[in-house]
Amino acid sequence: MDWKPGDTVLYRYIRKNEIRGVRPTRVVEANDDYVLLWQPAGVQVRLGWHPDGAAPRSVPLARRFLPGWTTTPAQWQGTSVLYLMRPGAWHSLHWFFNERGFSNWYVNVETPGHATAHSWDTDDLELDVVVQPDLSWRYKDEDEFAAACHIGAIDPETAQRAQQEADKMARQAARGAGPFDGRWVDFAPDPAWPVPALADHWSQLHL
Repeated sequence: MDWKPGDTVLYRYIRKNEIRGVRPTRVVEANDDYVLLWQPAGVQVRLGWHPDGAAPRSVPLARRFLPGWTTTPAQWQGTSVLYLMRPGAWHSLHWFFNERGFSNWYVNVETPGHATAHSWDTDDLELDVVVQPDLSWRYKDEDEFAAACHIGAIDPETAQRAQQEADKMARQAARGAGPFDGRWVDFAPDPAWPVPALADHWSQLHL
């Protein structure tokens, strides 16, 4: 990985060779221990689109995680996001920022990601943990996680590892252990950075 601060990198969700989401980001830091990426509000992204031709959350849970997904262009709404990824970790950690500043943390449980020349690729495992600034927390999308496991979109071994990761990160948040210790809550991007754009090669599986 030869990423430099300010480089555009795509954060991608890929399941069984289906690209299910793409977010363009700017590199904040990249080293052997972690990757830190910035995604401003309003950026153009690709969101997962169900094979029925509908937004996934409008599809009943029994059919929501069938294969055959595509993506659709969309504008990222609401918040800017700082992403922390660690090699080998079964999650990424997101700092959400609204117009007033830091809003909350978000633990996205996902398969261990890997870096390509132009992207960080992983598979979103549906289960999440939302952590507030006061360190209170809750699980999110447990129903989607259960549905994906039920139809085999997430295999039993991966499901067990995902639940363990969510439980571990919830305990870590509750005691305010790093990275839930105040680091990066006052982050501000380099004002010279332009809004990152989706590169033409976003859909190539091997970047």
